[in-house]
Amino acid sequence: MSPMALTKRQQQAINTRRHIYKTAMRLFEEYNFDNVTIKQICHEANISVGAFYHYFEKKEDILVEQYRVIDRMFGDSIENLSSDSNLEKIVEFMNQYSQSAETDGVKTVNEVYRVWLTLRQGFPYIEGEGVTGGLKELLRRAQENGEIPRDVDIEEMMWDILIMVRGTIYFWCQQNGNFPLVQRTEKLTRQFLRGLR
Repeated sequence: MSPMALTKRQQQAINTRRHIYKTAMRLFEEYNFDNVTIKQICHEANISVGAFYHYFEKKEDILVEQYRVIDRMFGDSIENLSSDSNLEKIVEFMNQYSQSAETDGVKTVNEVYRVWLTLRQGFPYIEGEGVTGGLKELLRRAQENGEIPRDVDIEEMMWDILIMVRGTIYFWCQQNGNFPLVQRTEKLTRQFLRGLR
């Protein structure tokens, strides 16, 4: 549904959900996730507790929403990559993914990982969209153009790259951001892609 087709009530619901999300993310960054209560989020957002529960079941859902926002953004971005070859576009794409983690900061990314690990809810994604969809499409194009062998399984390669990059981000969190994440991501992605040729 396009924004023009939304009713005033639907647009208000979207705005309220976005407002709760932004307020909570600011509080998580300032006070740490565990120290922020739903009541505090509601107070800062100037909404009732009932309104919070209308949009989110629990506080952790806000962090999942953070990932979904980033994931959607990345899925739409592959046509804007500036590199010439598809392999270079893959490196650029993964660098941007790591850059978004650096921008969010160690505290926020740590909390997102913690929620996934403690709640045992895997990375939320929609098949063929977001980061997975964008990376898979770039790999498909690289294979079609002969930049990587035709006998390589694109799906498996996509997951290998994501495991590598997400693992690097996880290690960066463990090290409290004590190394340049984007540079390490670029180095590892290039090594991985060189190994395919």
